[in-house]
Amino acid sequence: MFGTVVVALDGSSLAERAVPYAIGLAQSTGGRLVLTRAALAAPPMSVDGSELEQAQAHAVEEATA
Repeated sequence: MFGTVVVALDGSSLAERAVPYAIGLAQSTGGRLVLTRAALAAPPMSVDGSELEQAQAHAVEEATA
């Protein structure tokens, strides 16, 4: 029925509670499970956007953790 089950995680406990259900669904259908999380920094507060690269790197580190 499902070839791939994708679960979008945002770091919240609500999102993480979906993981066991997704695992069961993927196992019962012989599908793959893909966990994903978008890492997007907040818009820069400076006019030149100089801190954007550092903020994006921090967002990626947080998502990875």
